[in-house]
Amino acid sequence: MKPFSKSTENFLLVFAFLMFFLGLYLGRDIWRIDQNERVADIVSCGGYEEKFLQEMGFKDRNDCAKLNLALHRQYIDDCVEKIKTSNDESYDRALVDSCVYHLFEIQAISLSSEYTAYKKGRR
Repeated sequence: MKPFSKSTENFLLVFAFLMFFLGLYLGRDIWRIDQNERVADIVSCGGYEEKFLQEMGFKDRNDCAKLNLALHRQYIDDCVEKIKTSNDESYDRALVDSCVYHLFEIQAISLSSEYTAYKKGRR
């Protein structure tokens, strides 16, 4: 195999960098999580079957949503208490949203593992 010319090497190098940055951009865009949308989905108990929710002790989906709304209020209070406020209201709001998202993700992990066990018939 004969070696590449200098112009071909330069082209391949530029092409590799372009593909790398395109991959970073697309990866960020495709796998970006909207925290507020994710919290709303968790609060609504939207990803779970009615039968599973009843097995977990809820009367129906609204009962689950009411509990999650109460948790949401509690998480907001906890996060506001933990975060020192600054003069930038939008920055404080983003911190509180991230904190609430994090707390809901922790809660969702245990519920998701229960749901996985339910779907596999281990419950």
